Amino acid sequence: MLTRRWVYDALVAKDGHFFDEGFFNYASDCDLALRLASCGIRGVQLDMQYYHYGSASHRLAPPESGAAQRHQADADRAYFEKKWGFRVDSLEYGHRPADPNFRG
Repeated sequence: MLTRRWVYDALVAKDGHFFDEGFFNYASDCDLALRLASCGIRGVQLDMQYYHYGSASHRLAPPESGAAQRHQADADRAYFEKKWGFRVDSLEYGHRPADPNFRG
């Protein structure tokens, strides 16, 4: 992810931090997208192919490590839902950043 300095500064000025430290890893990118949209900043996704290795990491890891990763993902998604009032996989998540009047 590339971010211009003014974007970083705008988010830190609004929220006091760039990443919400309530997330360990999972769902933090979804939270960041909503927080940027709440500042009126819309992201751009490049049309680049990539392999999402992380989604296989919990399945290929030893059972106890994979279970720990899934537990953390569930905890982060629950934190997201508590914070925003809807789930990461909901239609509302897709609509909020697209709404030009969304302010968080």
